[in-house]
Amino acid sequence: YEVLKNGAMIAKVAKGTFFFDYKTEPSLVARYEARTVDGDGNRSPAVVAELAAGDAETYTALGGFGPTQSGGQWRYEEAVEGAGFAPMRWDNGGYEGRWVGSGMATVGRIWMQPGAASDVSRTFVTPADGEITLTASIRKDPSAQNGHAIKARILHNDRQIWPATGWAEVLPDFAKAVNYRVENTSVTKGDSVRFVLQHSGHLEHDAVIWNPTVMVSRRS
Repeated sequence: YEVLKNGAMIAKVAKGTFFFDYKTEPSLVARYEARTVDGDGNRSPAVVAELAAGDAETYTALGGFGPTQSGGQWRYEEAVEGAGFAPMRWDNGGYEGRWVGSGMATVGRIWMQPGAASDVSRTFVTPADGEITLTASIRKDPSAQNGHAIKARILHNDRQIWPATGWAEVLPDFAKAVNYRVENTSVTKGDSVRFVLQHSGHLEHDAVIWNPTVMVSRRS
């Protein structure tokens, strides 16, 4: 068998009825095809692979974190008071790198730090039309139990979807987590889902552990 991706051959398979695309960038929106080749090199018409029904696609902040904006469907943004969200910049510092903005605004692999005057957002860009379900626990980092509560919310584009109004308060105690589950939100490809921490008003260490999970059910 020959396996094609977007019209280009990427592998030959001698036996079996499956193939793992581990050498190229995998994509659920790419066109995968397979065709047979006999001993004389004659090729059959290519057959398009169909997306099998199963579990929803799952994206996490932990799994998608990296030094590229929109990598793994994630962006890293801040919004100074009175302005819209703008991209943060990558910094190689720390254990594994981080996204930094103004006034201590920072986003790491599973943690976020609001700026003194800027809200900070880990932003998921939806890969397809469909419905999404959002889950996570939010809690203050053990190193930042300084008596300051931090406020959080989730926006779908410009519409708030959690909590219903206002902000959810993340107490300055690692043991007191804020849990949420937001189900069946209808989205269009390219929508922004922002996981936002409100600016803190001070230049102090206020890291919050927040590893959002986004489950995407594509619309057929």
